[in-house]
Amino acid sequence: MKSLKQQEQLQGYTQQTLSPDLPMKHLNAIWSRIGSVPREEVIRCILKDEIDLCKERIQPHDTGHLHTAISVMESRLEEIDPYAG
Repeated sequence: MKSLKQQEQLQGYTQQTLSPDLPMKHLNAIWSRIGSVPREEVIRCILKDEIDLCKERIQPHDTGHLHTAISVMESRLEEIDPYAG
């Protein structure tokens, strides 16, 4: 069972990560027509938004994990559509 403090922290984290103010320009661009969009396009848009977010967080040092994450997500984009460029 989680303590009250843990529950409050989790709630704050969840609200922060699910905030509509997050910079998800690719997902926002298709949100109004999401029902008519193929699943792969939704995945591509989300991956692109996550790549953009990781790139913004890169610092001169101690962010090798972000470079790795970007590489993995770019590889995933390539798997989904190898001809997208």
